[in-house]
Amino acid sequence: MVQYIVLVITFQLLFLAIYDLFLKKETFFQSNRVYLIGTFLVSLFLPFVKLPVFKTVVSQQYAAIVLDEIVLTANSSQAAESSFPWLK
Repeated sequence: MVQYIVLVITFQLLFLAIYDLFLKKETFFQSNRVYLIGTFLVSLFLPFVKLPVFKTVVSQQYAAIVLDEIVLTANSSQAAESSFPWLK
């Protein structure tokens, strides 16, 4: 669900940047309104489109390094919390 929300916001930012660059100063207000409403609806459905181009495979070695970093970070933050109990 969080990934969906992030993708929708990302698409909306992209469409808003395009609007800001190309359509902001246009005087065709109805066309601008159609663009803004249309891109809002497109950004809601675009995260469901699965393109094989965007699939990336992460090697097991890299995934293990990332997981080790997460574990080390979590352990160090727990140690910091136990060192300063009055900060809770």
